[in-house]
Amino acid sequence: LHQQQSLIIMRRHIFIFLAVILSASGNSQVFTQYEHKGMSLIINPGDNQGLNCSHSIPSYFMILWYQKFPGNTSLNLIGYVTNTNPTVESSFKDRFTVSGNGAKQSTLHLGKLKAEDSAVYYCAASQTQCFKSPPSNTKTSCLQLY
Repeated sequence: LHQQQSLIIMRRHIFIFLAVILSASGNSQVFTQYEHKGMSLIINPGDNQGLNCSHSIPSYFMILWYQKFPGNTSLNLIGYVTNTNPTVESSFKDRFTVSGNGAKQSTLHLGKLKAEDSAVYYCAASQTQCFKSPPSNTKTSCLQLY
């Protein structure tokens, strides 16, 4: 009975972990990972939460956000901010937003959380190269460099 009650209590909370990945220039990548403030966040379903990420690498103008479920090796791209232009993938647009300045910091806003959102959330700083598309030079495109 006690074990069963613990499972019910656990289902009422959402667990979120934050780790940061900073990629080094060149072909190799260096990964730095930590749990947000040394502990996991426990959030009630329906709550909203903001996760913050910052870096101080002068030539990096993009911060990307990823979601990784326990027991799964793949990372799901949630969205990113290049300079001050945020983009969120269509499968996350209904409840997640991204804000900030990719050259310094970004916040992933998680809205109306569900138990299914329990995951490790990663942010990554990256170099980008932006250019105007000819002939009108009105559309800006950015290329992510690794």
